[in-house]
Amino acid sequence: MVTLWVVVVAISILGLLLPAYPGKFLLAAGLLTGLVYPFLTVAVIVGIVIVLLAWKRGRRVVATVAAALSVLLAIGIAWPTVGAVAAAEQAKTQLSVSQLLQSAPTEGSPAPLETQTYRTVDGEDLDVDVWAPVSEEAAEKANHASLVYVFGGGWVAGDRTMWSPFFQYLTAQGITVFSIDYRLSTAEQASWSTSISDVRCAIGWVHEEADTYDIDPKRIAISGGSAGANLALLAGYTSDEPAPDGCGTDTSVRAVIDYYGPTDLAAVEAEAGSTVVDMLHTYLGATAAEEPERYAELSPLTHVSPSSPPTLIIHGTHDGMVPTNQSERLAAALDDAGVKNHLVLIGGAQHGFDMIWGTLAGQAARAEVMSFMERYVIG
Repeated sequence: MVTLWVVVVAISILGLLLPAYPGKFLLAAGLLTGLVYPFLTVAVIVGIVIVLLAWKRGRRVVATVAAALSVLLAIGIAWPTVGAVAAAEQAKTQLSVSQLLQSAPTEGSPAPLETQTYRTVDGEDLDVDVWAPVSEEAAEKANHASLVYVFGGGWVAGDRTMWSPFFQYLTAQGITVFSIDYRLSTAEQASWSTSISDVRCAIGWVHEEADTYDIDPKRIAISGGSAGANLALLAGYTSDEPAPDGCGTDTSVRAVIDYYGPTDLAAVEAEAGSTVVDMLHTYLGATAAEEPERYAELSPLTHVSPSSPPTLIIHGTHDGMVPTNQSERLAAALDDAGVKNHLVLIGGAQHGFDMIWGTLAGQAARAEVMSFMERYVIG
């Protein structure tokens, strides 16, 4: 029993306190503990019990080790907790402990209204799930705003059904959500030229279907997480370029919401861990040394200009996949270009901190999203 506790606590401490870049084990530990850390409080309590029992029985070494591990774990739990509380205060919202136990919000549309095909390429249908507002009254309150969502997964995995609780939450706020699929990379076929084409085509489809879904085509935002954020930023910053063949001609968006997205792919290759670099090479079909122009072209930093749409940037300071400086550099570039932006750094938060609905960091981030939407899209 004590041995099992030591193993669980040691892995948790590694995940919570150490950078995850060096290897896949630390990355996995960091991603997991970053999501479930509040529940590790139970392990701290167990540790206190072990200390007391061991000390009473004269097992001083066991008591000392258990005490040290318990203190380190408590510090590891406190770090992201304090970070989330600080982020919530900045967002002027209150965190809900009860939400930690929820798998989805209690309000909003629990399922998509329908699924449509926005593009067919080489016999492959690319679909979009349409999440309608919970009521017409809610839609009117949100001025018929909408959001196109691009899932993450390293450009090699994932689908449009991910983050459904987030979509349900947005529908409760009156926002129509279009969650899209796009072509992914495989070992045989890199999708660096097709993924962004699909995303831009999806935006064009949303513009063309604005009347169908009762949305305002001038109030369309785009968002994504990780690789999806990279594509969302690219699409938002290149809307002045010609639309893909066979797609709607208007691919513009009112604003971009970026959850921990890579913004300079050559820098990611140089700084990130092997897991991320492997996915990057699969996506781009080459290294930065082999195709520097390709890396630059698919980096949102390259496309920042005074005409770029307002951008919300959200990133955890303990991200083990995408270095936090990717977001800091984007914010600095947007500042230099005179583009309205808001950088939210959540202390201690890991990559994908919002993958589970009720996380404290996720709650703070959602408050920032709605504040940003109300200011730049709804209002």
